[in-house]
Amino acid sequence: MGRLRFIILTGCHLLLCLSGETQSWPAGGRAAGMAYAALCNIDVFALFNGPAAIGYLSRSTVGLFYDNRFLLPELSTAGLSGAFVSRRLGVFSAGFTRFGSRTFSRSRASFCYARTFSPFVSAAMVFNYHHLAFSEFYGQVHAFTGELSLMTRPIKPLTLAFHLVNPIRQRIASFDRERLPALLRFGLAYQWSEKLRSNLDLEKDLERPFAARLGLELIPHPMLYVRGGAATGPVLAAFGMGLRWGPVRLDVASTYHQALGFSPQASLGAEFGPDHHPEKRKPGIGK
Repeated sequence: MGRLRFIILTGCHLLLCLSGETQSWPAGGRAAGMAYAALCNIDVFALFNGPAAIGYLSRSTVGLFYDNRFLLPELSTAGLSGAFVSRRLGVFSAGFTRFGSRTFSRSRASFCYARTFSPFVSAAMVFNYHHLAFSEFYGQVHAFTGELSLMTRPIKPLTLAFHLVNPIRQRIASFDRERLPALLRFGLAYQWSEKLRSNLDLEKDLERPFAARLGLELIPHPMLYVRGGAATGPVLAAFGMGLRWGPVRLDVASTYHQALGFSPQASLGAEFGPDHHPEKRKPGIGK
C-alpha cells in the first residue's frame, strides 16, 4: 500500500510538471480566488506574488497561508510572510514556503527590500534560498535565486507591474543541466469603481508557452470581498471570498483543475503599527 501511494504521488507530481504548475504559483487566499492573477495586489503575500507591491504597504503586516493542492496533503503548500514598513528606509519583507511531503519537498526562504520612489513608482529586489529534498535515497539540493520587480501607477485607477524571476537560470543539478525556471511576468490592474477591480497577469517561462490569468474582485460591503477568475497554463477556474475586521483579514478560495479537481486555499493576515502613508486608501484601491 505504501509503494502504491508513492507511485500515485509521484505520478501526480509529474502531472503537475507537465501541466505547467511548476511555474510561479502565487500565495494567499486572495490570489487563489482571482485565479492567481495577483501581480498587482498590495498585501503581505506580495512577497510571493509581485514584490514591488510591497512598497505600497502602509502598515507593517504578517500573514500565513495553506494551499491543499487537489485535496492531497502530500501536495500541499504552507507558508508565512511578514513586512516591516519604515517611513524613511522603505519596506523590508521576509517569508518561507514549503511544498510536499517526506518523499519530495521544496522549501524556499525569501528576503525582500522594496521602496517607492514617488507616488507612482515602486521597485523591489528579492533573494531566495531554495532547498529540494528527494527522500533519504536521493539526497538534497540547495540553490540561490534573485528577482527584480517594478510597479507603476500612472493614473489613479490603473496599475502596471513587471516581475523578472531567476534571470540567470540557476542550475540545481548537473544531470541534464536541470535549472530552476526563469520567468518573465507582466501585470495590469484596473479599478473600475470603489467596488470592482480586475487583474490580468501574463507569464512566460523560457521553456513553456505563455500563461494568462484573469481575476475579478467585487466589494459589496467594506467587510466583504467576493472573487472569481480563470487561467491558462494550466487551465483552471477560481472562486473565493474574504472578510475583514479592522486590521485582520481572512481569505478563502479554491481553484478547479479540469483533470485534477479542487485545490482549496486559506490565508490569514493582520496589520499592526502606525500608518506611514498620510493619505488613507479607500476600500478596494490597492487593499
